[in-house]
Amino acid sequence: MKHQLAKPENIKQTQNRESSLFHDILTLAADVTFVGCSQPIGNKVTLRLEPTDCSLFCIGRGFQYVGVRESAGECFCTNEVTSSNSQTCSETDFEMFSLESRQVPFKTMGGAQFFVGCLNKDFITHEGALSSSVAETNVLACIANCDAKLQTIAVFLERSAKNVKNCFCFEKFLQVFDAVDQSETDTCSVGKVYITEAGFSLCSTERAVERTDMPSNVPIVGLVTIPGSGTTWVRYLFQRAAGVLSGSIYSDASSAHKGLKGEVMPWNTGRVTFVKNHEGDEKFDPNGSGNTYYHFMEKFVIVIRNPFLSTLAEFNERFNGHTGQFKSTADFQRRADSTSTSYRSVSFPKTFQQQIERGLSHFRVLYATNKPLLAVSYEDIKQNKLSQILRLLLFFNLHEGEESKNRAICSYYEDFRSAPAKRQKRLDLEALAASYLNETYYENSVKLFDNLLKEKGIHFLRTEEYIASIHKS
Repeated sequence: MKHQLAKPENIKQTQNRESSLFHDILTLAADVTFVGCSQPIGNKVTLRLEPTDCSLFCIGRGFQYVGVRESAGECFCTNEVTSSNSQTCSETDFEMFSLESRQVPFKTMGGAQFFVGCLNKDFITHEGALSSSVAETNVLACIANCDAKLQTIAVFLERSAKNVKNCFCFEKFLQVFDAVDQSETDTCSVGKVYITEAGFSLCSTERAVERTDMPSNVPIVGLVTIPGSGTTWVRYLFQRAAGVLSGSIYSDASSAHKGLKGEVMPWNTGRVTFVKNHEGDEKFDPNGSGNTYYHFMEKFVIVIRNPFLSTLAEFNERFNGHTGQFKSTADFQRRADSTSTSYRSVSFPKTFQQQIERGLSHFRVLYATNKPLLAVSYEDIKQNKLSQILRLLLFFNLHEGEESKNRAICSYYEDFRSAPAKRQKRLDLEALAASYLNETYYENSVKLFDNLLKEKGIHFLRTEEYIASIHKS
């Protein structure tokens, strides 16, 4: 049962806590409200994350509340809150905030049009909101008009009773939040809101610049993952939202041709950041120096995905390339039963073991560096993409200012419009692939990774979901 906390009155230290505790960029992802004080909840995982980052993490998991104990640098996510007897938050209390996730307006798309949603009736009453317009006969003409003016948003307003058709243009993605009625259907009783090509150009991969052309506080960050974790997709999201080139240690020309131009640039010159790497470093010496990957990077991001599904993706890539697929279940079984000892040609169970061993090597070296580490979940991005984009921008010191917000929204929408990193799923092999795994070894591996993350207070896995994924019939 969920309990609403009584909001303390006349307590100076709790007034306006939302604005003093959280970065402004959080308002893109949720409406945040202080609801009171709470003692620690015993069965909740305590994280050691900055308050804004923690809130964005909670939003990505679908939680309704975040508890923050700023003095101790601690927080937790929950769907339940209980009030304490005192109205004043003590040093041992957590300040509790409700997180009302903001659904980014998005309906459908097609052809030359990118339809965001229906116009909010209240928006047309805002002073100056629709103060100037031009007459257009149809939607395409309206979009073209705004596009020619290098405007981001096109609003086609049609008043059938008066037989009046008007077109309005807006400059910023942020105005989408005010302009769209999320409750309306696609029929749109008032008008329709669209994004123009000029709008999408804001977060084009072609406009991304080298890190050396960015503010000096943008760090050189390593992106460490096991293969099959959605790394390429995350790099596209980041590069569009941040406007800075993402690099790699691999120099894959095909990725460069698809917009990740930093892929073929030297990774150790400081020109690129968010540098992809699947390798560990068993010989890493935290007291040493040099130009090795783990010495050179200033921070690290690790992207985590269900290890069963990441193994299945990696297994597919080994035999079929980035975009290919197994042609049949028999084709998969032939490879899954392989007796080869060659690293990239081993059986499916052996591939899973390789993935786990690689993941453990990542944890060992990342923790040995003692450098800032952000853990991001592939599944959290799928569930609430915008909140996780904002986590990346915060980690890269790119969260300040209106442009950062506009680019984040642009990246969110652009991912729906064009997804060059995504492999089209054709053959469902999950049940068959799961039958090859030892359940005890799989469950122990998931729990081990979960405990390693919890010990550092930076993340916790969707453990039940991951374990259940190999039990589907």
